[in-house]
Amino acid sequence: MSILSQQKILVLNSAWCCIGTKSVQQGLSDLVAGSFFALDMADGYMTPTKWSDWIKLPVRDEDDVVHTIKFAIRVPRVLVAKNYKKVPVRRKQLNMKNLREHYDDTCAYTGKKLSGKTASKEHYIPLSHGGKTDWSNILLVDRNVNSKRGNQSLEDAGLKLMVQPTEPKPLPIADTICNPYGLPEWDLLLKKK
Repeated sequence: MSILSQQKILVLNSAWCCIGTKSVQQGLSDLVAGSFFALDMADGYMTPTKWSDWIKLPVRDEDDVVHTIKFAIRVPRVLVAKNYKKVPVRRKQLNMKNLREHYDDTCAYTGKKLSGKTASKEHYIPLSHGGKTDWSNILLVDRNVNSKRGNQSLEDAGLKLMVQPTEPKPLPIADTICNPYGLPEWDLLLKKK
């Protein structure tokens, strides 16, 4: 498999915050188009470098290389967007794993610790009463309590909430990027977990 599709390049916004990754092929295309700088990391310095200067850089032993008919090009490991300042975020998916993590495996009605077998997802406002399946209407509850409540109101079921349904805070994309290649440049720029 070609390095153009196999490996990724770390992407930073114009404020040098990590915002994602690109394939080498897409990264080189964006560098040629002029919408990104490549970071030349040498001797402890990080130098934003445009395409016309990048192709003149010597290829070092530790560099990945793309060969053309005329010359070899060092593959950039990090790109910096010239004009993109936003920091994208990733919202947590609504599933049992994330629900249990968000509510610390605790029943919203009893405060009791739950296991995988006793935990259940419940609609705060039942679907039959117009409730939706989203973070603002889903709670983690004891399976027996959920079964007992059915589609009754909380008052009719004799239940009282100990916590309100809330959506987990979105994570900056940088918090979800790892360094599968063991590249020191990535380690310098990625948030340590």
